[in-house]
Amino acid sequence: MLANGTLLQTRYLIKRCLTYGDTGAVYEAEAIHLGHRPVAVKEFFFQQESLREQFQQEAVMLVRLRHDALPKVSDYFAEGDSDYLVVESIPGRDLDVVLKEKLKTEGTPFDWQQVVKWADRLLEALEYLDSQSPPIIHRDIKPQNLKLTSQGDLFLVDFGFATHPSTPAKPGRNFPANLLNYAPPEQMNGAATDVRSDLYSLGATLHHLLTGEVPDHAKVREEVIRYRVPDPLPFVHELNPQVPKALAELIVRSLALDPEQRYQSATAMRAALRQVPPATEEELTSLERLEAERRQQQELHRRQLEEVRREQEMLAECERQEAEQRKQEEDELRRQEELRGRQLEQERQRQQAAAEFEQHEAVQRRQAEQRLMAEQRRQEEENRHRASRQRELERQRKQAEERRLQQQQRQREVEKQRQAEARVAERIPFEPEHAEKLSQKTQTVREESEFERKRKEKRERQVQPGQLARMDAAGISPNVAGMSLGAIALESLVIESAPDPAMAEPSPAPERKRRTLKFTSPRVFWVAGAVAVLTVSLIFWLWPQRGNEAASHSSKQLQPSSPLPVASASPKVESAEQLQYWFEQFISGQALTVTKHELAAEQEFKLHFKPREDGYLHLLALDGISGQLTAFLPGGAKLSAGRDFVFPNGQRIRGLANGEQLRFTVLWSRQRIENFDALVGQAKSQPEAIKMISTQLSAISPSNIEDFSGRGTPAQIVNSVVNGKESHPPLIFDINLNFTRN
Repeated sequence: MLANGTLLQTRYLIKRCLTYGDTGAVYEAEAIHLGHRPVAVKEFFFQQESLREQFQQEAVMLVRLRHDALPKVSDYFAEGDSDYLVVESIPGRDLDVVLKEKLKTEGTPFDWQQVVKWADRLLEALEYLDSQSPPIIHRDIKPQNLKLTSQGDLFLVDFGFATHPSTPAKPGRNFPANLLNYAPPEQMNGAATDVRSDLYSLGATLHHLLTGEVPDHAKVREEVIRYRVPDPLPFVHELNPQVPKALAELIVRSLALDPEQRYQSATAMRAALRQVPPATEEELTSLERLEAERRQQQELHRRQLEEVRREQEMLAECERQEAEQRKQEEDELRRQEELRGRQLEQERQRQQAAAEFEQHEAVQRRQAEQRLMAEQRRQEEENRHRASRQRELERQRKQAEERRLQQQQRQREVEKQRQAEARVAERIPFEPEHAEKLSQKTQTVREESEFERKRKEKRERQVQPGQLARMDAAGISPNVAGMSLGAIALESLVIESAPDPAMAEPSPAPERKRRTLKFTSPRVFWVAGAVAVLTVSLIFWLWPQRGNEAASHSSKQLQPSSPLPVASASPKVESAEQLQYWFEQFISGQALTVTKHELAAEQEFKLHFKPREDGYLHLLALDGISGQLTAFLPGGAKLSAGRDFVFPNGQRIRGLANGEQLRFTVLWSRQRIENFDALVGQAKSQPEAIKMISTQLSAISPSNIEDFSGRGTPAQIVNSVVNGKESHPPLIFDINLNFTRN
């Protein structure tokens, strides 16, 4: 249904809806292009295209009609799913409304002479419609479609069912049930209609206007006649004595069920209507007598109705009193129910207050228990810390005791060395200058020994676990490893200057003079050079070991949780950089570059990837909304060599709470992985997906991941083992992010 104010075809403004049904609606409208002239717009709903084509043909037919008793059809069009017909608006009321008002005020139907004039005008209009080529059948003549103007002119309106005689009526295009009394049987059966069908509808309309009663349904009349019962249709003059008998017979003939028994044209029925004579004196007397009898019967019927009405009033009064008594009883019951309801509500509120008090008490008891348990845990924690501090102090005490014993051991060794030097000095007589040089050298060695001992103690406090084990594995004696460079040099001097046992006996002076040549200045220089070479060798041997341990410790902190393969010892295998990744976090609107795997909790961040060569990146993680394993970057994102790729693009990832972890699985390949999303969809968990991808795609883990943040490059470098120059298998590794609140 169209809303008020709708504009159709930019010409017709809808004012209001007059009638509405299953097949269409009628609207009061204004023709804007004709100076806001009032018109009636009829809307039709057609479900079949054939019915719409038939409507267009009939609309063309109706536009040509021009008669004083017919409204002018000015336009037709289709808009949307509906078809529209624009008809001249006839001011006035239909005869059905006028008849109901007359019966209500005067108690009598229309005067038969006035009805004859209207019938003559309608038959003239039907003659005009029958004279068209092809003839036009209205098929909907009834009092509701007869519009009476204030000047007394009658118009036949509503050509919604008009058609050609050759077009059969379809059962689906029926009238409403209360208007079927005006339709002939052939129209209701879906047979072909002609002007005789309109004459049947006109006869039924005249019967209604003259008697005030609707004629019997054609289907009912057919059923009655089929059982050999007379036609129940009464004569009009029996219901309205003022109607001449000839006019009643004319109406009965027009209402014949068989079209062959009706008038065959509007001209023939019009001629018969003009020959209807007025009623004779004898007929009038008989009619008056019948009218008097009818009035007596009506009066008797009125009295009976009045008696029945009084009885009904008495019954109604008794029922009213009973209803009032029941109402009082119901009111009393309702008051009692309300009183019980208030009592129950008070009891419920009391119970609720008691339950809330008990709940409050339980909460307080639970909080007290929690505080007590927290205090106990705190005391237990303090006891554990106290025990831990005691164990630490005990360990430090033992270490101090061990260092003291080691220092005493070193002092004993130094004392032994001093005694050995004294014995050598007693055995071998030195020349004064040589003795002075040897004394100076011994003092220097002792000072160097003390300096090396202090440096060794400092280095032992800083040395990494496992360093002494590597010294043992390298074939260095523990005594040598713990001995200072000065002690090593002193031991070399003692070995060189120790005399042979056979030489303990006195020997001639020339031999003693030759033995003193071993301690000349070139020999001392040679020993000092050997000590320097040994010192440099130890430095070069110890320094790479400590560097390797530091690098190993750093790489263990930065490597992902999945185990990494060990590079093969084949000469064709080499390690090559594949890509770099780092993190960008946004804190208080400021972007910060983060290289470690620890981010601030509940802060937004992004991931950056920069490949060494062109390839495709796939990401796998748990969806934060659904909690399911999800493959991001569907089909893989193509990355260009040396260019930064940001994930996600245009958005940010919300960080997790303090203490939680977020795991990303990265798959990097030189070629696009077509079935990556399908493989992920088959997995039930992230480890299962990684195992499936590694198996089916032959993906390998990187050889190592290096932290280059301290070398001027804010990134993690992902390296892989490349077998030759042409083999580049896909890489798969994890990025585990920890979220902390600093």
